[in-house]
Amino acid sequence: MLGISKDDVEFLKKLQNTMNTQDHVCQAEPRYWVIQATVKEFGIDSEYADGSILSSCDGDNLADDMKEAFDYLQGDATESMSEDIIKSMSYDEASDTISYVDEENEEQVLCDFDDVLTFLNDDTISISNYRNVEQIYANTMFITNDACKAHIKANHYHYAADAHSYAMTAWRSPEIERLWKIIETLNWSELETSVDK
Repeated sequence: MLGISKDDVEFLKKLQNTMNTQDHVCQAEPRYWVIQATVKEFGIDSEYADGSILSSCDGDNLADDMKEAFDYLQGDATESMSEDIIKSMSYDEASDTISYVDEENEEQVLCDFDDVLTFLNDDTISISNYRNVEQIYANTMFITNDACKAHIKANHYHYAADAHSYAMTAWRSPEIERLWKIIETLNWSELETSVDK
């Protein structure tokens, strides 16, 4: 009696097959998978920023782009604007601008977040610059790429929209290297005949 069941051996046989046949994605042995995604790192100088958002002093994201800024102006920001200005507002997708007719009956165009801030004249709203940074999510480790992808699919709401499996190498990790080699090379079929049911 080895203290291992046939189900355990069957699991290890399938794991071995997956480990031995999956794409190495240019990684050395032993490899494992984690979850990686793009996150926004804020507080970046505009010269080095990948983009910006309109945010409240509480840190709430109000708009990622001019279309969202238009939606914000049409909804949450309406208290300080006249009804006529709100009704005259429109978003032009081709030019990515917001236009409206002011009190003097002249058309005004908001071309960027700076224009939106000037229009709002609200010191509780600011522009936050960010840089896109690849981040590996903590506490993620998968022996196979398929398992990592299945986890992301089942738990997508915990991760950024572009979350994906990312191969890593357990470099100079003798314990992991030995364990992976055992799983990948042991003849599980032979062992199956002498295990518990």
